[in-house]
Amino acid sequence: MAVCISVDAAEKTFCRSVQTWHKHSVFAVSEMGDADPLFELRNLYLVGNYQAAINAGLSLGSLPERVQVERDVLIYRAYIAKGDCAIVLGEIKNNAANPLQAVRCLATYLSKDQDIALASIKEWLSEPHLANDEHIQLIAGTIYFYKETTTKY
Repeated sequence: MAVCISVDAAEKTFCRSVQTWHKHSVFAVSEMGDADPLFELRNLYLVGNYQAAINAGLSLGSLPERVQVERDVLIYRAYIAKGDCAIVLGEIKNNAANPLQAVRCLATYLSKDQDIALASIKEWLSEPHLANDEHIQLIAGTIYFYKETTTKY
């Protein structure tokens, strides 16, 4: 569970809305007390400000490898949300981490190579170590959602 707190120690205000978040320098702090370096990126993505999310993600300095992958997933999902699937397909290589491969699979699906994407998702979900990956689950759910919506209507 994350808690929003103001960085300015003199101001002990909790953020109650997105406006408050923009007025103050705010970080998400885990229960362990560690600041979440992707807090701004996640929030910008979730409110639909995709270009700002991309800019925020690209401006982050050096991060641990796990956090870099998470950052890249969010950046590439923002590109997809903007309709820039070609960027995702061009930049994510075949030897990238599994979460990034899942994002590439979503871009492939949305680029009309649906059979290839569906085959990849089915293969990944049949392998236990991949099926438990939260990013693969999210992307698989997104692809199946798109598949159901487009076949019904």
